[in-house]
Amino acid sequence: MLMNYNRRIVVRTLALVFAFCLFVALTPSIINIPIGKGHNLTKFPQDLFAQSAGKSEINPGNFIVKGRIDSAIYTVSGKWNAIGNWNLVLSDGALKTFNTDMVWNNGTAAHSHEFRNFDAKTHHVVLAPDGTVKIKGKMDVGTNHLITWQKVPSEIDIEKGKIISISLDDEKTNHHFGDQAIHGTVSSIKQCNNTPGPEMQVPTPCV
Repeated sequence: MLMNYNRRIVVRTLALVFAFCLFVALTPSIINIPIGKGHNLTKFPQDLFAQSAGKSEINPGNFIVKGRIDSAIYTVSGKWNAIGNWNLVLSDGALKTFNTDMVWNNGTAAHSHEFRNFDAKTHHVVLAPDGTVKIKGKMDVGTNHLITWQKVPSEIDIEKGKIISISLDDEKTNHHFGDQAIHGTVSSIKQCNNTPGPEMQVPTPCV
């Protein structure tokens, strides 16, 4: 009986050791959070600027942000899926660039849409320390690489450096998008600067 009792203790001990090893092995996959297809954002910082403290001067109005579009809308003609890319450039608080290229399809038909020439309402746009920014303005909307709607009231909403939502005026786009926002993910946020720094530092330009 004592032998059986000792055997059970050994089995339980080995089970606990195995469980601990399994937890340690799986921990990296738990910490690394996938953001969009083909992208990985590891533990996005709670304070975007704290990670670079002491290395260089951080300007919240100088950033390049890129990501993927992976969205769906529902219209009378069915469900349409969008896949594409977007990028946004802030330079000294001014929105220099917001471009989006997407292909939309419903399984039987397809076409493209492009967002260009975003004119922000405010001339002082900054990225919050947690990666959040909301920008209102007007932009041109293209279809199959031709501008079809000009100066459409629009809003860009990036939330905590993870997701993006793009909203367009429904009437100004002839109800084409069904009054539904277009969504995507953030794949990278990079500090930029057009002025070379000390000690031969040449930062990524805000272009």
